Amino acid sequence: MYGLDRACVSIGVSMQMFDLSAYITKYYPQAISNAISRKTTTFDINHQNINKIKIEEKRTHRVLRIDFSYPRKRYENNILLEDSEESRKKTEEDIVEIVRKITGEKVKTEQLAYDFLEFTTQEKIKSFYYYHNIVVFFYRALSRNFYDLDKTQYYNYAKMDDKFYTTGFIFKPVKGWKIRLYGKNFEHNKYHEKKIRGGIIRLEHLLTRGVIKKLFKSHYARDITIEEMRRQISEKLCKQLFHLMLHEVERASKKLEKALKGFKSRELENILRDYSEWILDESIVDDIVTKLNQKSYRQLQYYRVKIRNTLRNSQERASPKRDFFNNIERLEIFFNEILLQKCEVKCNNLKHFTCFLT
Repeated sequence: MYGLDRACVSIGVSMQMFDLSAYITKYYPQAISNAISRKTTTFDINHQNINKIKIEEKRTHRVLRIDFSYPRKRYENNILLEDSEESRKKTEEDIVEIVRKITGEKVKTEQLAYDFLEFTTQEKIKSFYYYHNIVVFFYRALSRNFYDLDKTQYYNYAKMDDKFYTTGFIFKPVKGWKIRLYGKNFEHNKYHEKKIRGGIIRLEHLLTRGVIKKLFKSHYARDITIEEMRRQISEKLCKQLFHLMLHEVERASKKLEKALKGFKSRELENILRDYSEWILDESIVDDIVTKLNQKSYRQLQYYRVKIRNTLRNSQERASPKRDFFNNIERLEIFFNEILLQKCEVKCNNLKHFTCFLT
């Protein structure tokens, strides 16, 4: 699933700062104002789908910046995304209507310009912790290829299991593009009485005006469709992430192969434990050991049982929680549904680890 979540649009008006402030508080009596400077004031609205309204003094006019949620115009929360062009336009028309009521000016929807937007992909999954290895590999791939001092990883603690578990991370690859990959179910259940069951893996691309203009040749909301967002973000941003992730899996496999080269039976268990952070999936270890095995097929079967048992024991004790099995299938879901790259991912003893774009 893909669509829009949060956004901030700006529009120029002629009304003076003092009058704007007065009319905003009249329209939103619950608003809390924060004067950042003599020329800038922010109002925390938190009403329906409007988060904040900011007014800025310019030399010839004033700028209204409205931070809002697309989904919360239709739903009580933002678990579902805005994927309909029709309802998206209706939400933007409602934003313009608010500006008209506050200012009395005949502003048009075509004047709305994006300051930022959040384009989001997500998928329902059994449980977010099953994706721990994929999340870690993805984070490591980003960290090795981009320089971001503000990157943040999130974990929580499960009392019943007495273990930590991954909840996501934030990363800023370049100026104007911020990634947030996380378990949406954790965030929702923390702030809402009505809980949701099952996991939701979500990736948000927060794009600011400079990047929006570069990707779509315009920063005006009416010039860009949701489908155009999907196409450009898939081709220009997600494809880059896809190749970085593939390279990270291949790099980890080479590290494992080097560590396992010439291994003795009694060493296998310790090697797997020492290199657990480099193991995406049991099938990759199985493939490497099969390729390196110079003994009988019976001995190979023994190795395979030992690999499975070692990894099961490791994941039972591990904190944060993780799973070393079925990650090839999950990686295919991650590539197809989260990074929007249509492909097939396989790992076997004939073709080894392979990924084909379809």
